Amino acid sequence: MPALQTRLREWRLRSGWSQQALAVRAGVARQTVSGIEAGLCGPGIAVALRLAQALGCRVEELFALEEEVPEAMPVGRVGGAAVRVALGSIGGRTVARALGGLGALHWQTIAAHGLAGTAGTAGTVAVRRFGAAAPAVFLCGCDPALGLLAAHTARAAGHVETLWWQAGNAEALAQLQRGEVHGAAVHGDPNAQEGQAVHGSASSRHAASGCTPPAGAGPPRQPGESARHARTPRAAVGRDRDDGSAPRQTGLASPAPGLAGWRIGRWRMGWIVRPANPLGILGPEDLGRPGIRLANREPGSGARGLLDRLLAAAGVHPAGILGYGEHLPGHGPVADAVAEGRADAGIGPEVAAVDRGLHFIPVAIEVCDLWLPRHTLGDPAVAALLSTLASGAFRADLGAFGPYDTRETGERLV
Repeated sequence: MPALQTRLREWRLRSGWSQQALAVRAGVARQTVSGIEAGLCGPGIAVALRLAQALGCRVEELFALEEEVPEAMPVGRVGGAAVRVALGSIGGRTVARALGGLGALHWQTIAAHGLAGTAGTAGTVAVRRFGAAAPAVFLCGCDPALGLLAAHTARAAGHVETLWWQAGNAEALAQLQRGEVHGAAVHGDPNAQEGQAVHGSASSRHAASGCTPPAGAGPPRQPGESARHARTPRAAVGRDRDDGSAPRQTGLASPAPGLAGWRIGRWRMGWIVRPANPLGILGPEDLGRPGIRLANREPGSGARGLLDRLLAAAGVHPAGILGYGEHLPGHGPVADAVAEGRADAGIGPEVAAVDRGLHFIPVAIEVCDLWLPRHTLGDPAVAALLSTLASGAFRADLGAFGPYDTRETGERLV
């Protein structure tokens, strides 16, 4: 049975009245007002009309039935006691995701779509929904640009709510495959994916200032500037590439046939160390020095893959690296560990180092792409997200937000 949602207290406080004052104006007992506001009882028709008349509003503005969603697929810590969840419609299914572990957002400040807790049938949960808010778009990945994209989408299309969960490459793609998110952001070095050598420690040692990139990585740049790479024509959002040109390089070695990709941008990955690099950390060989502590990412993340390739190329065994076996859940936590002195170095994107005033030594240029199942592209909310991704406003803001190359931002890949 749907529960009754009341806004009586909100309207009463807006009028500046106490419960007793409202009760007198509506001709009801104060205990009646108190009980309705506390959810202990529901008003009869006559009482509801009297309260609405006293407050100068419609009954529908005071009382509404909370909608039930009996067939919601739970994701995260959903089940048992009432859990705050966001709701999304993915592939014809309603998905309930626990509001925890969101990327750069403070999840406590996000208004839940409802409360989940009661077990449903076939692995679903029942959700007591708050009102009739439109389902949200769910994204996952470790690129902080996702948070910026969510904010721009909300501004450009006020009816679209976009939420971002932190996840490394492998986990983001796994969630996408399981139908738990609409889109997954993946970053990687397309040259390394094709078997070419990643920029190694020798190049890093020539970058002692942190400003000279390795060969092929493009010129040094300040936040908002673009790295050097071939300019390519912009492709229309939502349209397949039909100009006969070769597919654009991506961070995925072989995208699944059912996925469509869009370019978020390019960034430089490298060593994140303390300001002025007092310990002189220039490459993987330095991680084996006594007392040097590494801030590492989890297996399956793009940063971990890059680190392991650098170590292998330099002949450095992970067993001799302090902190290699400890895992941090994102680029931000890695940079925070260095900034707070809990670690001496980590692999991550330039944007994370710049944001915290840390020293950065580039070793590779990577592409950052957003992948979505083709069957979701007809969703109006997804279309609004992709339109925002290709907008000039988002592209300009992303270039100023951090050291991203945005000249391909919004272009369709496959």
